[in-house]
Amino acid sequence: MDFSNLAIDFSRPLDAVMQSWLVKLVLSVALTLGNYLSGASWIWPFVLFWSLVLMDGVSKILSLSVQTLKNSGSQGGIVDGYRMAVNKGVISSQIAREKFVPKILFYFITVTGANIVSVIAKWAMPILGDIAFVPAGLAYVYLSWVEWQSICENGRDAGINCMGPLAIMASKKKNELLGNTDDGGKDNV
Repeated sequence: MDFSNLAIDFSRPLDAVMQSWLVKLVLSVALTLGNYLSGASWIWPFVLFWSLVLMDGVSKILSLSVQTLKNSGSQGGIVDGYRMAVNKGVISSQIAREKFVPKILFYFITVTGANIVSVIAKWAMPILGDIAFVPAGLAYVYLSWVEWQSICENGRDAGINCMGPLAIMASKKKNELLGNTDDGGKDNV
């Protein structure tokens, strides 16, 4: 048996893993959770929110894979669509750095800022009690709702019929809560 061919064949998946931004994201979230799991009660909003962020990334890949497969007119499954999307450059590390990384940085800054305000409020005015944690809670709730809306829209774009009405409902409810009368020009049908 020729082991040089085996090593070359084994190196291709390893190279793909090393270049995949989604794998890096999963590993970073796992390492972050490993650092922060100290039994604190505030960890659950953190875990649930970042799980939604991760699901949004996966649903975006699903959506882009299905759309690429449909646009090419080819027959096949999601894996075939994913391969086509990667080969055509629709899914790439460069695109992820331009679109996904700024969103993640904004989320980190927003959640950190809200938590700092909550801690300062709790320290400066102990009489507030648990009400001091409202800013952090509001940040988690709003950003989680935005992620849920994005997951629904990605599912709709991937052809999951039941996600369309959920995307419309999520957009309308967010606009109602914020007092917005228009949807920012988005077509939510």
